[in-house]
Amino acid sequence: MLIRIVEVPLKQLFTSSCITCYFKIMYRYLIELSYMGTRFRGMQRNIIKSGKLSIDTTTVQGCLELALRVFRPILIDEAFCDANKYYSTDSGVHALHTAIHVDLQRCDNTPYDVQAITGVLNRTLNKQSLPIRILNTRIVPETFHCRYNALGRTYLYRIAVAKSNLVTPNGSRNKNFEVYLPVEELDRCFFVQDPNFDVQRFIEASRLLVGRHDFRTFMSTVRDKNARASHPMFTVRDIDEINIKPGKTVAVGSNAELAESLYNYWDIEIKAKSFLYKQVRRMVGCLVAVATNRINEKSLYEMVTIPSKNNWDHRVLLSPAFGLYLSRVHYNRRTLKPTHTIITTNTGERFRKTSRSEELVKLSGLSFGFVVDTKPDLIPNCILENFLYLGSQDSVNKETLLNHNITNVLSIGIEVSSLDLIKNIAKLFVPCLDLPETLLVDAVFSKSFDFIEECRLNGGKILIHCNAGISRSPSVVIAYLMHYRGMDFQTAYEYVKTKRPCIQPNEGFLIQLKNYNKIPINGNDL
Repeated sequence: MLIRIVEVPLKQLFTSSCITCYFKIMYRYLIELSYMGTRFRGMQRNIIKSGKLSIDTTTVQGCLELALRVFRPILIDEAFCDANKYYSTDSGVHALHTAIHVDLQRCDNTPYDVQAITGVLNRTLNKQSLPIRILNTRIVPETFHCRYNALGRTYLYRIAVAKSNLVTPNGSRNKNFEVYLPVEELDRCFFVQDPNFDVQRFIEASRLLVGRHDFRTFMSTVRDKNARASHPMFTVRDIDEINIKPGKTVAVGSNAELAESLYNYWDIEIKAKSFLYKQVRRMVGCLVAVATNRINEKSLYEMVTIPSKNNWDHRVLLSPAFGLYLSRVHYNRRTLKPTHTIITTNTGERFRKTSRSEELVKLSGLSFGFVVDTKPDLIPNCILENFLYLGSQDSVNKETLLNHNITNVLSIGIEVSSLDLIKNIAKLFVPCLDLPETLLVDAVFSKSFDFIEECRLNGGKILIHCNAGISRSPSVVIAYLMHYRGMDFQTAYEYVKTKRPCIQPNEGFLIQLKNYNKIPINGNDL
């Protein structure tokens, strides 16, 4: 989730000097938080079609937007509140650790103190009696994205299994209302009142879910209407780990002693890069169904190996949301460090631009009016898996092309003579100067897209390159994602930036990309 907030004094807005001299310096902050989801409808605030922003305290995002108003914002950019762009949690699901990134601007263009942000938000949320706690705040590069930069997520599901001396096999539907439940565990843990619960079968069945599988059977049919869900690869997920270990009650005092004597607590940790809607709850529901003998291992195996929404075994009950916790969002710490870029003009002047500021600081001395490439860039970056690669001219060599099974090479603005010596490679050269005034849409994009699509339809792999793989070829790739994958500019730019951090289209290319007329065409999902 991203919220962009701008703070500007009203007097400054109505002065001519503001109009001509005012620099918008945005700082991006990563805010890590936890919350209890019992009272919330979910993480993401629903967007009203009328486009009007309203106070919403029934979602975590709505509460955070309310708390951020203490910074006196005059603008909340609705484009960054699109729930389809960010991961969300179901109603009633808790989070021990999750993250959002926020863009904030002060009137004096200086960054907020990160400890002050943590303290002010926690104080404001506490005053409103909201069960949200800010854990940490840090400044991150402007290209950082809390979703796309995540390496993976770990979910925790808590269950408590009644011991045999507590369970009465009378078939009553009110078991959970007739037996003892610690009040501290209400809406915090899933209590299973079944004398047939077999922990060993529970653990062994979990191994069927580990690894790469098509989890279409485990995807909620509510989200099946999404157009992306129709693609065969959309439901393929890698479950890295499922760890089942004894847990503990969160009850205190005498309640804790009584709860431990009556229940066996189990913690189920599931780690993966991403999950489908309600996938974790359905997986746990299947494991509980096996452990309680509602279904057998063969039924679970068929649901995993025969992916279909019609193959769901309706004897399996969806595990309740209140037992699920988003335990951790994993990031590479190197992506969280702010960076700066040295910009060299064609006259040799050099400027420094930080990742969190639009202001250019002139450096002393002159340099060449071009980028001096002193390091070999032999390995291209994979942008779209098993299809599209982005690199520099250094990557156009026989060894690299063979190692990546490249069938097509698109050269933007520079021809590589060594390509003529490599057989069975389809190649296309598109003239393009790396100058702000170069027109891209008609002269470059149309020819490039036809060649890229021809490669995709033939099941090939394409390498797109220019001289350094920084400006021209990334612009083509960004425009391709906008045109054929329906992305807006910001999403496409940040996505490519996460795959190849060195990209930096020139100012003229950026303006053309931002104004590019996107025509979404059905294509493969990322």
